[in-house]
Amino acid sequence: MQRMSGRARLFVADNSPAAPAIIIIDLPSFNVSQRIQMPGTSLQLGVSQEQAHLGVFRNRDNDQQTLTIISTGIRPPYPVGGVRLPNPAPLAEGELGAMRPALLAKSFIFVNGSDGIGGVEGGRQLTYHPGWKRYISYAESHGHIFLYRSDHLHGATAFKPTHTFKIPAGHFHVLPYGDHIVTPHTGTSMAYLLDAKGKTLRSYACAACHGAGVYVPSESGKVAVFGCNGTVLVVKGTSATGIHLPAFPPRVGSFTYGVPGVFWSASAAQAFFWRTDVRSDAPAVTSVPHRGAAIRMLALPGGLGRFAALHLDGSLVLYDGDTGAAVTDIQLRAQGFANMTAPSLQSEADGSAIYVAVSSLGEIHRITVTRAEGAEQGSAGAALQLDRSLTVGGFPAAMTLAYMPGVVKNPQDSR
Repeated sequence: MQRMSGRARLFVADNSPAAPAIIIIDLPSFNVSQRIQMPGTSLQLGVSQEQAHLGVFRNRDNDQQTLTIISTGIRPPYPVGGVRLPNPAPLAEGELGAMRPALLAKSFIFVNGSDGIGGVEGGRQLTYHPGWKRYISYAESHGHIFLYRSDHLHGATAFKPTHTFKIPAGHFHVLPYGDHIVTPHTGTSMAYLLDAKGKTLRSYACAACHGAGVYVPSESGKVAVFGCNGTVLVVKGTSATGIHLPAFPPRVGSFTYGVPGVFWSASAAQAFFWRTDVRSDAPAVTSVPHRGAAIRMLALPGGLGRFAALHLDGSLVLYDGDTGAAVTDIQLRAQGFANMTAPSLQSEADGSAIYVAVSSLGEIHRITVTRAEGAEQGSAGAALQLDRSLTVGGFPAAMTLAYMPGVVKNPQDSR
């Protein structure tokens, strides 16, 4: 069987109407090795905990919502019978490993009817609840939250959720929250807190609830935040009541993580970030000015305490995750970006590089995040440098990465 050499793979959804596909780019060579055709638009991409499978949540047409599972080629395919080959050995620093070609393992209708489906929240991986040891997906118009096991991702096994939770139909998302899950629900203007049996433990008023973030230093000290119209809702633990902090105008959207316990949100219509700090007994929301028109935001993982924002003027800016101060920037496109075709962002699991997919141009850029010359280890000094650019054609959108064993210490950290 054919082998490819590399340390990781970048998967990119090409939502070209004529030939939608998943583009596979081997790293560090940054070359396109495969294109796997898809029958429709790919909405979300996420990899499994063991990096063996890619889940693609798709909209085939208005009546069929489909989940496609692709074997990443980083682990041997799960056989119908016979002896399974051993997993690849962890790679040493700088070593390249042998990867199999990626392949389409299975594809099936997730739900019938017009719906919004998903199962990737805030990062590069399929949403996973470590306490429940289950993956989480959902169908909004059905009002269903599904829990499933890792073996349901294998091509040789059927996808059968172990649990199905029922909540009101409408636009919502799902995030793990310690021993619970939280669900911001735009349709009902409520935020829900559910336990492991699917029981709604708490519900909180949250006008046009747009997004959520969680801070879980411990089960007893966990905090959830929700973006509402005119306020940020802060819920400590499983408290019966939340705290509404004024944040107007306009609405507060989805949150990006900064340093642990600090959340950032922005709108393209704003010239400032909303900064929500829940580290003390008295949570606080403040506004922090920026250059304006932040059209994409991305938390950098790896304990760096920074986040990146792509601005309409064509610049990518690295911000301090505590103060919101601009650390450094790079001009990616002098002509700027169109808001309606805003590029997509993704990062390496250790925060060492940022990927930018420019759908309108069919391009993907890799920008390295390094310490500025003369800066000490752990200092605020940093530099952004355009490392590679690749023209893939089509309309590249959502991205995610899968890693060979040993490449990153904690690929599960998808923040």
